Amino acid sequence: MIELSAADIAGITGGELIGGAAEAPDTIVNSATTDSRESSPGSLFIAKPGEASDGHLFVEAAFARGAVLALVERPVTDASGTVYPAVQVPDAVLAMGALAAEIVRRLRANAPLTVIGITGSAGKTTTKDLLAGILRAEGETVAPVGSYNGEVGVPLTIFGADFGTRYLIVEMGATGVGHIEYLASMVKPDIGVVLCVGSAHAGEFGGVENIAKAKGELVEALAPGGTAVLNADDIRVAAMAQRAGSGVEILYFTSSPEEAHGAKSALRALDARTDALGRPVFTLRFPDGSEHPVESGLIGAHHTANLLAAASAAFAAGIPAGRIAA
Repeated sequence: MIELSAADIAGITGGELIGGAAEAPDTIVNSATTDSRESSPGSLFIAKPGEASDGHLFVEAAFARGAVLALVERPVTDASGTVYPAVQVPDAVLAMGALAAEIVRRLRANAPLTVIGITGSAGKTTTKDLLAGILRAEGETVAPVGSYNGEVGVPLTIFGADFGTRYLIVEMGATGVGHIEYLASMVKPDIGVVLCVGSAHAGEFGGVENIAKAKGELVEALAPGGTAVLNADDIRVAAMAQRAGSGVEILYFTSSPEEAHGAKSALRALDARTDALGRPVFTLRFPDGSEHPVESGLIGAHHTANLLAAASAAFAAGIPAGRIAA
């Protein structure tokens, strides 16, 4: 995480310095966490209320492990009645989002940074891990831990980036319309990857079309010069090309032969199959016509789409075809 002072954090979040932070606004934090067990010397502890517990109950434990500042929704005192140094805000989760957005802004202002957002009803975490494997060979890469993909997980991913970060991968999940729009407004991705639209959470969303509407918010968030990476084999995802703004490039990926798809700008898995162990095998064709054999260590034909998506995102980021295939 880039270093921020208590005063910086208060200014970014619109919060109030309380306790010792009011007397020491130049206190510097070098990391941030919502888990007191992960607090370390110089860290910011975010006292996020949760469904099962409340982060405010663990402020003392965080400071015992080295935290120097807390982000709270109410003052927390120690055994002597002294208020812990903190920034008090109305909503800790929204404050996390504001901090994350400002960190991305500062990272972009300091050095080249490519932000890649990934969403879809299935395959997000696998695709994220595949893409991280490609990009880490090219430059310092930050990607989510596990399946961090919501309003808390996305900021925590961003907090792991610093001024040396070249690629920032953000996994984006949603449980309703508007959620991905919020996450995308936070990170302003340069590349947006949409994997598929499934029906597993149709009841929660109010129908499959609402799932498609939500996933497509990532495409709508791309600025001119950005790239939407879309699964041409999913009719609802392919249709999201119409939601891209002016100046946004569309890059498809598909397992279908070229004659079956009109999309000229596409990465294709030709002769896709699985070997005797069930591992995907195919010839990867890039938009420039170059072809490279790919033998994956993953198990299952369904991973061909994830491999294609990761390769497409890397290609959109400017990584040479041969290194992607390797």
